[in-house]
Amino acid sequence: MECPLCFTEIEEVDRHNKWTCTHRYHKDCIKYWDKSCPVCRCEDRKDIKLYKYTNQYFDIEYFLSWAKKITYNVSNYKQRWISKKCIQENHNIEYYNDYKPLGVCHQCSIVQSFYYER
Repeated sequence: MECPLCFTEIEEVDRHNKWTCTHRYHKDCIKYWDKSCPVCRCEDRKDIKLYKYTNQYFDIEYFLSWAKKITYNVSNYKQRWISKKCIQENHNIEYYNDYKPLGVCHQCSIVQSFYYER
């Protein structure tokens, strides 16, 4: 399958879509596309419907309302992510840095701190 934005092949693990349509892209290619699908202009976002946060120890929605995303390379955090299932299934994991580096898996409601590690 070819990415409609960069016209290069997309490997199975890198196929990504934010909307309910069937168009697929490299995650990095659509990183900044938020309003609609670049091909069909579908505005029905999957992530808004899917993310029902269920973490009983941490108010994820409140945290996301004010937290600042990390803008530098997060590959180091991705390698240290505890739940390998999130990485293997290409979940939407985002990293924030306000008090300390913190990751949030939007599909699983997992919150992981990278400050206090063994």
